[in-house]
This record gives sequence, C-alpha cells and structure tokens, in this order.
Amino acid sequence: MTNTITLYHGTTNEAAEQILKCGYIQSPAYFTPKEENAHDYGGYVFEIDIDIEKINVDTESYNSDDVQEALEDGASFFINERVMI
Repeated sequence: MTNTITLYHGTTNEAAEQILKCGYIQSPAYFTPKEENAHDYGGYVFEIDIDIEKINVDTESYNSDDVQEALEDGASFFINERVMI
C-alpha cells in the first residue's frame, strides 16, 4: 500500500489544456501542499494524490530537505517523472 499525499500544481490555462489533452504533467513537475499557493502559478490548479516517496523538497526555494517540515510550511516540491492526472 502506498502512502499518498494531496498536492496542487498551478499552471496557465493554456498549459492546462495541454496537460488535460495528454493526460500527464511533464517532469520535472512542481507542486505545493497548499492550494492557495498553487494559484500563484496560473489560473488552473490540478489536485493530485502523489506517493510521498516520490516527492522531493525544492531546496532552491526552501532551506531544508525535511519533507514533513516542508509540507507543514507549504514549501514547493518536485517530482522527477511524469505525473498522471
């Protein structure tokens, strides 16, 4: 059984059309645990349940690689593979 977490991916409406057409978000894909933060990246937000083992803290925008701490703070995460929607 996988341990999943709900994360959000914000993007432009134009990019969202392409994502919906192909069925996945291209890697590297960036996410946030806070839906309101995802809206900063565009007018369309995807809500995705992701295996927690696949997420990486974006240490360029957050000063720790502790996943639990970063989740609580609403940090940005990335995944190095396609993410199916």
